[in-house]
Amino acid sequence: MEWLFLIMAGLLEIIWAYTLTLSHSFTVLPYSLLTIFLVILCFYFLEKGIAKLGIGISYATFTAFGTIGTYFIAIYLEQVTINIFSIIAIVVLIGGIVGLKTIQKKGNDQ
Repeated sequence: MEWLFLIMAGLLEIIWAYTLTLSHSFTVLPYSLLTIFLVILCFYFLEKGIAKLGIGISYATFTAFGTIGTYFIAIYLEQVTINIFSIIAIVVLIGGIVGLKTIQKKGNDQ
């Protein structure tokens, strides 16, 4: 269940990052209020994940998920070009999360 909380937090981070751009620096009230609500909800789910999995793997997963998702939204909506370096960076990011989870699991077994 804690992984579901982290996925929800990551999805909400992607959405609030997009609504933040629509708020135009908090000058458009409906998008500003939506952004604030989504941030609060996002951190609620993040805290639920942290409570079970710990801060290290939870926050790393959350930020990676949000970073990758926000980047893909930018590619789709803002016509940002994808290149070999961005693909390498995403693979390294995912590899880092898998590595952290592997190290954490081994550390708990000792």
